Amino acid sequence: MSNAHTRVLVATAAAASLIAGSGLAAFAAPTPEPSPTPSVTGASVTGASSPETSATPEAAAQETTSPAAPTATPTTAPTTASAPATTQAPATVAPSPVRVSAATTAPTTTPTASTSGAVAWLGSTGPTVRTIQYNLSKLGLLTSADITNTFDARTEAAVKKFQAARGRVANGIVGKYDYYLITKWGGAVKTTTTTTTTTGAVAQVGSTGATVRSIQYNLSKLGLMSSADITGYYGTRTEAAVKKFQAARGRVANGIVGKYDYYLITKWGGAVKTSPAASKLDSRCRTGRAVCIDKGDRKMYWVINGQIKAQYDVRTGRPGLETRSGAFSVYRKHPNWYSTLYRVYMPYTMFFSGGQAIHYSAEFARIGYSGAGSHGCVNMRSMSDAKWLYEQVRVGDKVIVTA
Repeated sequence: MSNAHTRVLVATAAAASLIAGSGLAAFAAPTPEPSPTPSVTGASVTGASSPETSATPEAAAQETTSPAAPTATPTTAPTTASAPATTQAPATVAPSPVRVSAATTAPTTTPTASTSGAVAWLGSTGPTVRTIQYNLSKLGLLTSADITNTFDARTEAAVKKFQAARGRVANGIVGKYDYYLITKWGGAVKTTTTTTTTTGAVAQVGSTGATVRSIQYNLSKLGLMSSADITGYYGTRTEAAVKKFQAARGRVANGIVGKYDYYLITKWGGAVKTSPAASKLDSRCRTGRAVCIDKGDRKMYWVINGQIKAQYDVRTGRPGLETRSGAFSVYRKHPNWYSTLYRVYMPYTMFFSGGQAIHYSAEFARIGYSGAGSHGCVNMRSMSDAKWLYEQVRVGDKVIVTA
């Protein structure tokens, strides 16, 4: 061994002797102690070891690092474990059950006056329902036995028929405007002593008496029957005439005269004025179907087989644009013709000679005979009269114009 090695060994031995004598050996090899508090137990892999297994320097080194372990101890576990519960709770409550129930219960099957404006519907009761039923019975859609104050299936069916006839939505629910129309039209029917059947009919096939004669008389004035048909007996000819009248008025063409049918027949028949003018008719007007226009008297007649069915005041052409005289026939009809020459609508137009026609004139209705006259056409001043005549006259019917 070299001297150098010898000197190192001597120095090392001297240092060890110095440490042993000075009492500093505890720092060189400390005696391990148990974990000072239970709170650290389980915080590290070896912190709970027995003194025998931690007597090595490696174990002492681990004990010196163990105090850092509490940052990962179960003391933080409750906060991390409870956090998801508080964050997930709103997620389970968030979809509001109110919105779901609102979506499933929103549609209602029973209308209410406050939300839909309905006055009465199936199941309603009270005086309003009675008023509805009473007026529907006057219109022949219900019988007096149906006036019960309860809006039942029969009332609903009658309301639907009324709504359909008036061009309304036929849903059987009486809205405010439906109620207005029902009371308006029902109120227009004047009650009489006429005996009706259980179906609300005034007359039908097989009926006899003064009421039937009145129906026949008015239908003859409207050109739907002849004077020979006024017999007081309701036969098949009367039934056919009633069906034609009902169809023209937009009614159910069943040939049975209900209360409202009777009202309309007498109303329209009564509007036709009879006069002794028949004796003045041109001979060409005495046969077949003819519209006869007398320019001198400013009159127009609707004639069937020599019988005047309707008579109207008319305006004819002005000087220089006179209505042509002669025998013509209706060759074209249009419900609302527009004149591109005069830029005006001509409701219920019936052409008979070139551009000359019979039609309603708003100007004639407004100023009467105070103007110069028409541009050659035959003007009527009542829209309802023009419409009625338009519905009676056929293409091919004669038009006789005299001075």
